[in-house]
Amino acid sequence: MITRPLLRAFSLVLAGLLSLSPLPSGRLAPTAEAAVPYYINYQGRLTDSAGAAVLGSLTITFRLYTADSGGSAVWQEDHGVSLAQADEGVFNVVLGSSTALTSVDFNTPMWLGVQVSGDTEMTPRQRVTATSYALNADKLDGLDSTSFLRTDVDTSTSGKLTITRSGLALLIKPTTDPAADTKLVDVQNAAGSSKFSVDIEGDTAVAGNLSVSGVLTSGGSSSSNVVITNPAIAQTMQPTADVIPLTIKGLASGTAKVLSIYDAAATPAETAFFNSAGQLRLAKTPSAGSPALVISSESSPAFSTGTATQLVLSQASGGSNNFIDAQVGGTSKFVVDPSGNVTIAGTMSTSDSSTLSSLTVTGATALNGGLTMDTNKFTVADTSGNTAIGGTLAVTGATTLSSTLGVTGATTLSSTLGVTGATTLNGGLTMDTDKFTVA
Repeated sequence: MITRPLLRAFSLVLAGLLSLSPLPSGRLAPTAEAAVPYYINYQGRLTDSAGAAVLGSLTITFRLYTADSGGSAVWQEDHGVSLAQADEGVFNVVLGSSTALTSVDFNTPMWLGVQVSGDTEMTPRQRVTATSYALNADKLDGLDSTSFLRTDVDTSTSGKLTITRSGLALLIKPTTDPAADTKLVDVQNAAGSSKFSVDIEGDTAVAGNLSVSGVLTSGGSSSSNVVITNPAIAQTMQPTADVIPLTIKGLASGTAKVLSIYDAAATPAETAFFNSAGQLRLAKTPSAGSPALVISSESSPAFSTGTATQLVLSQASGGSNNFIDAQVGGTSKFVVDPSGNVTIAGTMSTSDSSTLSSLTVTGATALNGGLTMDTNKFTVADTSGNTAIGGTLAVTGATTLSSTLGVTGATTLSSTLGVTGATTLNGGLTMDTDKFTVA
């Protein structure tokens, strides 16, 4: 029979290996870190029932439990020892040399069980003494050092970081300013694509939707303080109350730009901008099929411009909305309807040749050039003022002609006709039921 080993050296060895000594006053601990050795040096003495030292080759099994009896071992390791006469039964092994101790939670009470060769495990189990808990020096409250953030080297954490400080909670300040576009904050998805970032200049990039429930103020000396580069993401401003969702305040100069629109070219070109005076300026040069400005009630307007056009007004086929309705005090003064008809409530003046398929004028009309209608059936000369009518002339009120009147067809006058210039009649003239007749 083999008696249990003596354990008197167990705590002494651990204390010597893992204890810390204070440094002399005025000296600081070095910053270099040393890995905690996850080994326990174990020494014992094996004797038989008569107290004689055991000789020969033996296998000793060591187990760690979380209870003084029963339960399952949380760690186990076998050691082979060979004892000679000179050893007097004393042996030394290093626990953890073949089965790592890193999985053992030494923040929990532990008991050591020992079994020699074919014998049953010795009882009672040996309580691991407080010195063995020096293995926990690699942890704080049971947490491994990798669970903590370091401020002197690059580090990462898989846990949630909550800062409850009432004042300034997070300050990012480089020792020296890096390159202009260097990011100080970068939020990425699992694929490594940046979704939110802030660089050293304060430029903020948002790859998704930006929701602002308060006031968003953009300022600084940059000529472009807010830049939206992703047209696929809708920019929506929807206030929850009757407030102005967006205010753009420019400089004192009315020509200063407050909003610019660029195309998607490799080198973006400005296509339009608003200035401080509220004016919309089109910077785009139009080309055939690509107008400078399109106003349409359709999301994808269909239009055709064979030549370069500045402005296109478009609506769906069969639409009934007026293209233009210029009003004063709620009264229409100039209207263009979907059929192309133009209604003018005031004076229309033209200084050049004009072709109209239909003209309705409710006020005075001044023509500074000639007027020709219906393939020369009605002509007014642009210099002499001579008027030629190729069809019937009906006059219901007093008429005064200060120049030549040429009539080539039947003419009916129901009121006074005064002619102060030469008059040529190429047809017959009958007035007042044959009271005056020219064959």
